Amino acid sequence: MLKTSLTIFVPILTAILSVGLSIILSIIITRMKNNAELIKIRIESERNFAKSLFEKRVEHYPILYQILSDYAKKIKYDRNDIDNLKEFREKIDEWNSKCSLFFSPQTGNFSARFRHFLGHLMHDNVPNSIIENNWEPILYMIGKFERFLKSEIGIIDIKPIGEIDEIKEIDNYMSKCEKNLQLELKKCDIDFEYKGNYLRSNKELFEND
Repeated sequence: MLKTSLTIFVPILTAILSVGLSIILSIIITRMKNNAELIKIRIESERNFAKSLFEKRVEHYPILYQILSDYAKKIKYDRNDIDNLKEFREKIDEWNSKCSLFFSPQTGNFSARFRHFLGHLMHDNVPNSIIENNWEPILYMIGKFERFLKSEIGIIDIKPIGEIDEIKEIDNYMSKCEKNLQLELKKCDIDFEYKGNYLRSNKELFEND
């Protein structure tokens, strides 16, 4: 009797275990496929976003580059003055309000410092002598701003998508100019203080995020 019962039960148990194992394997395989699909979708989304961001930069950066380049030529050809400097600053601010969203953190930081520098330089109580002493620093900063824009779209000899090799040199030069302007403005009882961070490499910026 017992032997007969075992003879019937064993095949049934084997079948149940086989079905159960098949279901478990099916669930595992399905989950693996789903995870693989999610990873694929995420990678594709990141690629599409990077492509869209690059296209927006290529669309809008030339406009800012032209603004910078045109004014650099004014300085080089000695056609610069306080009036067209104000116009230059207004054009940059207008572009910044519309398109600075596409800046990398590094370029955004530089842009803010440059516009801040110009803003203090054009304070109503700033003597013309101080402005005259800062045309060379402005020209230098314009040139570096152009390089920041180029670096984000991989133009010419700049490393693609992003790093400026001499970032410390640029930061030191800007800090020197800012300190000199600060001392000159202090003589005119004008406050000049920067609250932004020093310029850092993109690697440093992203590692600290």
